[in-house]
Amino acid sequence: MIFIDTDILIDILRNYLPARDWLDKQGKDQPVYVPGYAALEVLNGCRNKEESTRALRLLRLFNICWASENASEEALYQYSDQRLKFNIGIIDVLIAATVKTFNGILYTFNQKHYQAVENLQTKQPYSKQN
Repeated sequence: MIFIDTDILIDILRNYLPARDWLDKQGKDQPVYVPGYAALEVLNGCRNKEESTRALRLLRLFNICWASENASEEALYQYSDQRLKFNIGIIDVLIAATVKTFNGILYTFNQKHYQAVENLQTKQPYSKQN
């Protein structure tokens, strides 16, 4: 299963062409999923009602998934062990737990933080152009 992280969702919301092209190609082959915590993180970054409405419209295009109870419990212990070493945040640990619940692949540019999570497969979806 393909999961997309918050940074990818933000690129899509900003109409970043490489993100849009990548998403279009993925959606034809298989469904794309969003961890529920990534969806909440996107909404948390909205500055007004218009941005919230636009974000919700985008999020409705995806299946939103949540971590299992066991994966969430494992996230607690991984967070306590790894947060200082890797500077991984609470939401990132929960996003990782969700992806692990479904044995998915997380597409993200935040690979440095996610290396703290054992048995989590991450990939960079497209090249960032400055």
